[in-house]
Parts: sequence; structure tokens; C-alpha cells
Amino acid sequence: MIRRKKLAWVAGVLLVLAAGGAWLGVEATSTDRRVKLLLDEVRGRRPDAVSRWLIGLGLLRQESGRHREDVAGDLLAVGPPAVPQLIEALEGDDEPAAVFAADVLGRLGNPRALEPLVAAMDDPRMLVRIEATEALGDLGDVRAAAPLAAAIESQFDFQPEAAADALVKLGPPAFEPVLAKLKHEDTAVRALAARILGELGDRRAVEPLIRALGDGEWHVRSQAAWALGELGDGRATGPLTGLLYDDNGVVRAAVATALGKLGVME
Repeated sequence: MIRRKKLAWVAGVLLVLAAGGAWLGVEATSTDRRVKLLLDEVRGRRPDAVSRWLIGLGLLRQESGRHREDVAGDLLAVGPPAVPQLIEALEGDDEPAAVFAADVLGRLGNPRALEPLVAAMDDPRMLVRIEATEALGDLGDVRAAAPLAAAIESQFDFQPEAAADALVKLGPPAFEPVLAKLKHEDTAVRALAARILGELGDRRAVEPLIRALGDGEWHVRSQAAWALGELGDGRATGPLTGLLYDDNGVVRAAVATALGKLGVME
């Protein structure tokens, strides 16, 4: 009798577990289906900024569907279970869906999105590249600092600026990789690195930026002067004053502005 009761109890437990497993499977399938339906809402639709531009020119009628931000909100509410299908959309052929997926992946902040977003920085489609680059700033993963710093060297249109914005969002982890770019052979890279250092607000950049005031290219000198003004460190006062008579007018203007921020010039 006792043995039969034990067997019955075990059988009952197994049935409960089996039912629970089936329920979990149904729930997972239901979530996957919901994510797919949400992504279907943005497939084939133009990215929002482009849509507004075309609508403003009268070249595109206002879309009747939900705004993509509403769809994004629903996906953010789904949370981590949405990540696999968002990655699939990011890597897929539908450009609007890929752009949208990059944006949502960044805002979700899930570390599984890091490698797909880094890979998408080299996507042949410009809008996907830019959105993936910006999304890495939103993702907030410190491992994104190195690839983002490398992207300020990019020859793709708009990507260096997108990488700069993402690095500023990333904050302190971006400091060292960006600082290294202040010695880059390319003038545009050095100038952009100086600007980013000013926006990061880390005073460890003061001495390197003071050295950059002696750069042979006026773009770099002007950005270094601007950055020193943003940092607001008195150590820059003397070196900046020495550039008030720089040969380049843009540099002189940047120096005057920086000294004003330091309280030296009205």
C-alpha cells in the first residue's frame, strides 16, 4: 500500500512538472510570436527621421500605422526575451527593421547585443551603420569603448560623428581609447578626439590638450582650445593666452571663447 502511494505521488509530481514545462513552452512561444508581430509592424517602413523629411516635402503620405516609438515601447516592455529576434532583424535584409532593431537593442541594454551591434557598424547600409554605432552608446557596455574609438577613424559618412556621440554617452570608459587618438596621424581624427575629451569632462585630459595647442593643424588647435574651455581648468590659462595671436582666425576665436569660460576674458 505504501509503495503504491509513493508511486502515485511520484506520478503526480511528474504530471505537474510536465504540465509546467508545457505551460512554459506555450508562454515562450507566445512571447516569440508577440515579438515577431511587433517587428512586422516596422518591416518595410522607412526610418522615422527620413519619413518626416519626405512627408514634409510632400513626397510621402503620412503612414497610417502606429508610430515606431510605440512599437519600440512594447518591445522594451517585453525585455530580454525580445533580444534574439531583434538581433535576427538587425542582421536581416529589411533595412528599416534592421535600423529599428539596432535602436531598441541599444535601449534594452542587454549584453548579448554587443557583438551584433559592433558587427553592424560595418554593415554596407549607411543607416544601419549609424544606428548601430549610436546604439552602442545607449547600450552602456564598457567593451564598446574600443570599437567606438576605432570608428572615429571611419571613412564612412557620418559615422565618426555618431561614434563621438556614443563615446560621450559611454562616459569614463571612453577616456583612454579616445586619448590615444589625440596622437593619430589623421588631422580629422585628432580634432575629433580633442572635442570628445572636452565633452567627457575628465580633467586628466588637460595636459594632453595643452600639448595639442601646438599641433601644426589649425583644426586640432581650435578643438583643443574649445575642449580646454569646457574642462575649465586654470592650468590652461597661460597656454591659451599664448594663442590669442594665432595665425588662424578660427583658432583665435576658440581661444577667446575658452578664456572667457575660464574667467580671463569678458
